[in-house]
Amino acid sequence: MLCNLIILRDFQKKFNLMKKLILFVLLSFVMNYNLSYSQSDDSMESWNSYKTPGHVHEMLAKATGNWNITTKFWLTPGSDAFTSKGTSSAEMIMGGLFLKTSDKIEGMGNYRNGSAIIGYDNSAKVSQKIYIDDYGSGMLYMTGTWDEATKTVTYKGQMMDHDKDAYVDVSETMTFNGDTMILKAFRPDSKGNQFQYLEFVFTR
Repeated sequence: MLCNLIILRDFQKKFNLMKKLILFVLLSFVMNYNLSYSQSDDSMESWNSYKTPGHVHEMLAKATGNWNITTKFWLTPGSDAFTSKGTSSAEMIMGGLFLKTSDKIEGMGNYRNGSAIIGYDNSAKVSQKIYIDDYGSGMLYMTGTWDEATKTVTYKGQMMDHDKDAYVDVSETMTFNGDTMILKAFRPDSKGNQFQYLEFVFTR
């Protein structure tokens, strides 16, 4: 009889321990599930914000269409400007996230063809631009900031300076104003001082 009581008591202890263990496992599962669900919810919200066109994308979309271009180019600070004309077409791609432009500029008896992809990273809060043309094998990548008050993007990047056979710091400003856009580009002179060497005026 005593032996049976001892066995029964031992069984109850093991049973109670097993119940606590099962309860602990269930609680851990529920907590981990809720945490995972919450993290998944936050990730989805972040991703939706990242991939949804915002206010800056709406401003870029206003640049879609066909444009006439008047250009000025300066070889050195204070030199006379070379002028030329061209055309540009612009369209939004990838669901309204990026502006793609295709330019054709007359100069030195032939045409320069160029193309740009312009966007805005919602997460990094940074404007981005990639530019290519048939005057070089490299890609110009620039990042910058958007000034809402002046409707201007200021870009910074690097490009090849063939006089120095090296990459140098360059910058651009792009101002949006309805049916007029103005691009100004700056690079270092022979002394390393930045000067405006290029201006594109887009009209439609």
